[in-house]
Amino acid sequence: MLALLILFINLVSCSSIKKVATNQMGDMIFETSEAVFTEDNWDLFESTIDSNIKLVENLYAADRENPEFIVTLIKAYSGKAFAIDETYYLKDQLKELSNSKYRVNALSNYTRALNYSALFFEVRGFKDFDFTRYISSPEDFKKLLDENLSDNATNIEGVFYTGQTLASIINLQRDNMRAVAYLPLAKVMYDWSCEKNGNLAQGACDIFNASYAASRPRGLGGDPVTGKRLFEEAIQKWPNNMLVRLSFIQFYAVPMFEENIYRNQKLEMNKFHREQMELTYWSGGKIETPKVDYNNLFNLIARKRLKIIEGLEEEIF
Repeated sequence: MLALLILFINLVSCSSIKKVATNQMGDMIFETSEAVFTEDNWDLFESTIDSNIKLVENLYAADRENPEFIVTLIKAYSGKAFAIDETYYLKDQLKELSNSKYRVNALSNYTRALNYSALFFEVRGFKDFDFTRYISSPEDFKKLLDENLSDNATNIEGVFYTGQTLASIINLQRDNMRAVAYLPLAKVMYDWSCEKNGNLAQGACDIFNASYAASRPRGLGGDPVTGKRLFEEAIQKWPNNMLVRLSFIQFYAVPMFEENIYRNQKLEMNKFHREQMELTYWSGGKIETPKVDYNNLFNLIARKRLKIIEGLEEEIF
């Protein structure tokens, strides 16, 4: 059905009718894009993400100024880089391999996301927009966001996922001081969007704030003690999102060589996984209707990364 709608949109000659059709499709795609968070099968998620992205790009081709399509593509490419590329890169990163293909893939997909971010700001009226102008004055960038963007979901997510993309691509190039100079702008975008919706992506705001404090060098404003506290608070706030615990391991316990924290979080994550596995298969009794859990994908990522860290724990600690 969706394929037929796309074909219809591409065949329509009347621009006004085509605009109405793509606007409706944009609203639908944007509103349903978070359904991917409910996926609980890694193989299915990994094997379908490219075709899903291509589907949205085909829709975008019919209306290149549709903000819903643009923001969905920012989320899609950034999500692919984070969920798949960075997960597979973790093993190479922990083994300190400098020529990882997964790192290259992540950088490529994050760059694609940033390309769509530039388009997002353009269609929202930021003419000739360039992040570089605000490196030395991030407070002016915050003011620009306040003055030019309303608080609707498209704008909040467009800014949020741009901030996530920028922070992530910087984190993959931490020895590149030219790239690191943009980090305060990523923080501004997180702060702006998270002030308006602190529940974005099931705890992503809290993960970022904890990671931002824990993983930066003290000379650049890092504060591991504060980062540890923020992770512990986030775990209490988001008990069913194992990516919070995994991030505590990845961005605090591993770099700080805190083996006790690692083993405690690992214990809790494995306990949670066993409990969830018991609910995976029907084994008699009442047949339940499908349950919608927006933590599923984050838990898949956390599980995948934990297995990688477990395989190298003797080398790490």
